[in-house]
Amino acid sequence: MKEEDVFETRTALQAAPERVLDTARQALLGQGARVKQVSDRELHVVCEWSHMGRSPLVGVTEATLRIVGSDLHLHATLGGIAKVRRFALLLPLGIGGTLTTIFALIWWTPGDQPDAAWAPLVPLVAVAPWLVIAPLMGRALGRTTRKALTNLVESLGSMS
Repeated sequence: MKEEDVFETRTALQAAPERVLDTARQALLGQGARVKQVSDRELHVVCEWSHMGRSPLVGVTEATLRIVGSDLHLHATLGGIAKVRRFALLLPLGIGGTLTTIFALIWWTPGDQPDAAWAPLVPLVAVAPWLVIAPLMGRALGRTTRKALTNLVESLGSMS
């Protein structure tokens, strides 16, 4: 099993820590995340990829926003990326396997046999591109999630 990605970034704060954390809480709640205030200088965020919809934060499983001195630190676990990649790979392959079984049962029943014995494999060929598409989707989602997290932290840090 592949280890989950971890993303970390930090930025200097220009606003009061309470205001920054309150704005972060509102922004993250608006994206479908569950937010828990651990202390007056720390938020813990949990995201379930199935409930995040089209949020750019769909790749985040957990994150911690912590104010240390005059800096805002973000530590995020990007487990949602692997889940989406796995879903994008297994769903089409499952559909292809099911359709192949159905095609095989139809083709190889007693009676007239078709000339093309390979015909039941057509559904697998139809879903084979997903072997390439799923990893590409995972990489794109990773870039989008990292960019969204970076933008969030930079925006929170530049609040005045």
